[in-house]
This record gives sequence, structure tokens and C-alpha cells, in this order.
Amino acid sequence: MELREILSRCDHTLLRVDATAAEIRALCDQGMRYGCASVCIPPCHVAGAKKYVGDRLRICTVIGFPNGYNTPAVKAFEAAEAIRNGADEVDMVINLAMVKDGCWDDVAADIRAVREVSRGRILKVIIECCLLTEEEKRMLCRIVSDSGADYIKTSTGFSTGGATADDVRLLRTCCPPHVKVKAAGGIASLAGSFFYERACDAAGKVPSSFMLILIALICAFAAAAAGGFIFSFLTTTLRTNQNVTGLTLSIFGAGIANFFGGSLNKLAGGVGQISVERTSRLFRAEVFGWLPLPETLKQMFFDYGFMVYAAIIIAILVQIFLKRTNRGLNLRSVGESPATADAAGINVTRYKYLATCIGGGITGLGGVYYVMDYIKGTWANDGTIENLGWLAVALVIFATWKPTRAIWGSYLFGIFFWAYLLIASGLTRRSQELFRMLPYIVTIIVLIIVSLRRKKEDQPPAALGLSYFREER
Repeated sequence: MELREILSRCDHTLLRVDATAAEIRALCDQGMRYGCASVCIPPCHVAGAKKYVGDRLRICTVIGFPNGYNTPAVKAFEAAEAIRNGADEVDMVINLAMVKDGCWDDVAADIRAVREVSRGRILKVIIECCLLTEEEKRMLCRIVSDSGADYIKTSTGFSTGGATADDVRLLRTCCPPHVKVKAAGGIASLAGSFFYERACDAAGKVPSSFMLILIALICAFAAAAAGGFIFSFLTTTLRTNQNVTGLTLSIFGAGIANFFGGSLNKLAGGVGQISVERTSRLFRAEVFGWLPLPETLKQMFFDYGFMVYAAIIIAILVQIFLKRTNRGLNLRSVGESPATADAAGINVTRYKYLATCIGGGITGLGGVYYVMDYIKGTWANDGTIENLGWLAVALVIFATWKPTRAIWGSYLFGIFFWAYLLIASGLTRRSQELFRMLPYIVTIIVLIIVSLRRKKEDQPPAALGLSYFREER
């Protein structure tokens, strides 16, 4: 496809809250110069832009943007006002709260209200794929198709992720031919993977699959290990309070991650534009998808990328290390009684540093799974990964500090945590949140049971969270 033809299908977009009239005019100039399908701009600029371009360029604007939680009447008024001001196309955002509550008739009525006042104009319906389950996407394809809308659009570009190739394929498969699919906010070429893909694109080379995976794993492990080193320095060398330090670094880590994520977003072209689709595809490839097993069994145990099975292997190896090796026994002794270990000639400081840094690096691999597999290679800063981090802490407690117990515990927590997705249409929003609380409730119950049983093997390390002062020997 020629570049000119590609540009003729693109909406040249500027939706920043501080976009000036001069910037909008420059956007229009670019849109006319390169033959774009339209310029997509905030409603307040529609009248001025239409006066500026006349019939030389189509003007598109957004309705209920970016959150979609306005009432149908407000969206209809907004669309009618935009059309009176000269808008040729309107992009409306659906009400996601209605979707999550399973109020499909209300979702349809919301779209129809805008369709009714926009007859004769192109209507695109933005469904925000990054916040939806596959079943919700399929249902919305049906509703949008029946509403009379011209397009179904993947993303606002202002949420946790943009378009992915998988989303585009799904929408195209589920929608009839008369409904077109608009990809937005993310089909573009998370630090190491992002720059490697960009460098290969610039050089006109195909990225190596091995390097795509290796770079992502190394960068994530190194970054998380660096966080572990900072924690070790503060708590082991400076002997700060471990609980306070851990909480502080959790907040700091989220902040610095969002800083770099925002910087990458800017390099990629705007909010929600980071996407490493090629790397993500490798992480999401089903390892055992070829097995001739019942579909339910495959979905439960075999329908995953390689990182899931790598996590299981790591848990088993850690268990063997702690139980069957001299260094593992030394590490356990440091956790139980650092003074005794020190007296026995074990370098307590070295073991604490190594265990924390390596453990931190392993948690970084969990972050790789979330970014590359779960959210399909896009940048997300909605707090979900932090929430899952606290869930991992609960899992450690639930597993009574035994790595292999964490394997089946993960399956149990997964069932609880995602149960609301499986039966979401039959639950209220509050009921869905109760399902998300279940892992933590189960953890509290486990803590009570462990406390009552007072079995030594189920207790945390005796020196957990305590600083070691050598002079106390």
C-alpha cells in the first residue's frame, strides 16, 4: 500500500487539553498537505477549524471524551452542538460502567442517542479495548453493528493502552463488513524492547525473536534487582525500618516507572502510543496449544505463554535450593537467626544483599509477564500492576513461605480474582469488587489458622523484618 493511501485512512489527531488554536491550525495544514482522512480535535475548536479549512478537510471531534460516563442526553446534545459547529465526523466513547454492569440495553441506547442526532455524519464508537474482556468486546461488536454506527474504534489513547493487532483482528472478525474498524492509540513501534524494535525499524531489519525476548527479560530483571539493591542498602547497611522502607520504595517505584513510561509515551507520539507488538506476540504464544485436550482443560493449564511455566519451574528450583543445598540452608539460617549464622561464619550481609537483589529480579520477571502477556505489550499506569503486587504479598503469606505451595495457591487466587470476569454480566459492580477481595479474605483466614496451629514449619522466618546489629552477638 502506498504511503498516500495509508495517510488517506488516518485521522490526524490533537486532543491535548492545552491545545491552542494555532496548534489546531497547524494540524489542519498538515492534514491537508498529506491528504489525511480528517483531523480529530476537541469540540471547542470545531467551529474555528471548519471556518479555516472549509471543504478542503473533514473535521472530526470527540463526544463524552475520554471517560464516556456522561448521560445519553448530554452526549446527544454534545454531538448535535458539534455538528452545528461544522463537525463532519463524531467519535463517541461508550459508558464503560454500563458494560461492566452488564447493562447492554443501556449501552445500546447510549449509542443510539448519538446516532439519532448525527444522521448523515460518520459516527465512530470508541469501546476502549484495553479495559474490556474478550467477551465484552464481542458483545460490543454486536451492539455497535446493530446501532447504525459506521465504525467501531479500539481506543481513546488516554487509558491504559492503545490498539493491538489482536484487538483489530477480533473486531474485524466479529463485526459485519458494513462496520469498519478504526485502530487508535497504540499500533506503533517499554524501554529495552521499545528501543530495539525502533532501531530495527529504522535500519529496515527484522528484529530477532531471541533478542526480543532476551532484552525484555534482562532489562526487567536488572531494573527490579536495582530496586532490591536500594532496599538492601537502606535496610541492611543503614538498618532502616524494613516495613516503612518497603512501602516507601513501592510508591517510589510506581512513580519512577510512570516517569519513564510517560517519557517513552512522548517519544512514541503521545499518551497510550507505546506498543511492542512483536515482542508481546512472542510472550503470548501458546506453548502447549497444540495438545489435543478438552478445551476447558487447555484453558486452565495449557493455554498460556512460556512465562507461566517458567514461573512454575523457578518456584520448584527455589524450593530445592532452600531445602537441598548448603547455601539455601545458610540463607534460611540468616532468616531465622542472623546472630547464630554470623557466629557460624556465614556472611549475613552478603546473603541478605544477594537474596534481596535476586528475589527482586525475579519479581521483575513477573512484571514482564504483566506487560508483555496480560496487557499485550502496551504501557499501563492505572495502578493495576501495583494491586497485583500486593496480591503477590498475600500469596506469599497464604503459601506459608513455601515456594511450591505458591504454585497451586496462584491458581486458587486466580480463580477468586477473576471470577467476576466469568460471571460479570450477572453481578453488580459492588458484587464484582467482592470477588476481587476474596484472595485477601482467604489470606486473612490462613493467617488466623497458622497463628492458632502454631506449627513451626508454617511460621515466617523468625528474623523477618528485623534489622541485624552485629554487636548484639
